[in-house]
Amino acid sequence: MPRTVQTPIIVQLYQFSPKISRNRQLSTPSVQTSGAAGTRNVRGALGCVRRRISTPMQTAQNAINVLETRGRGSDTQLNMWNAESMFDVARLLGDCLREVKTRDGPYLVQNNIDAHANFIVGGQVRGEPPRLFNVYGEGNFIEATPDTCYFQIGETKYGKPIIDRVMSRTTSLLDATKCTMVSFDSTMRSNISVGLPIDLLVYETDSLRIKLQRRIDEVDPYFQMVHTQWGEGLRRVFAQLPDPDWT
Repeated sequence: MPRTVQTPIIVQLYQFSPKISRNRQLSTPSVQTSGAAGTRNVRGALGCVRRRISTPMQTAQNAINVLETRGRGSDTQLNMWNAESMFDVARLLGDCLREVKTRDGPYLVQNNIDAHANFIVGGQVRGEPPRLFNVYGEGNFIEATPDTCYFQIGETKYGKPIIDRVMSRTTSLLDATKCTMVSFDSTMRSNISVGLPIDLLVYETDSLRIKLQRRIDEVDPYFQMVHTQWGEGLRRVFAQLPDPDWT
């Protein structure tokens, strides 16, 4: 049976950072949006340790390995390569996540280890529009809609306001990318445990190929420009606001 998945499946992984410690939470946001122009995915490192040790990286890697192993099996069984929709791909990943948690979960709980992991899954199968899913740690998932055109996981509270103000399904891919850079910069400004690099992938609807894939690090000139100009712009607009006249 020919493979029907025509574009790379974008899977959001949780990753640990070297900065992680047992007495604070460490996370980096991840944002993916889906609209008329295409799909954009940004992946960041994520780890979190509070009272329990968390192993999202291990759980996520195992789930992906199970998904890939099944993809190399018989074409008579549904797998990521013969799936006829991205809904099927999200369901397959959710099943793999449940299998890993069923197998490893009881042993991890005995050692006070949390096996939780989330995924953002997006892509396009030829014959249907791009679709975007948020797969929860329990294996269930939801799909992006016209009213909720993006998903964000990880540290979301600092970078979400700019996305809510700017993003819509008609936003261009360039503006979506720019908005994502501002969102990440805002998060890093308010949470010192969040940092670079950022892995950026841009996909255009029906192109069936990756338009742009880039790793953004500390010396990336565009990100440095966004950091400087956004900060200066906010201070300038703030200074221009009229003072309150409540007397």
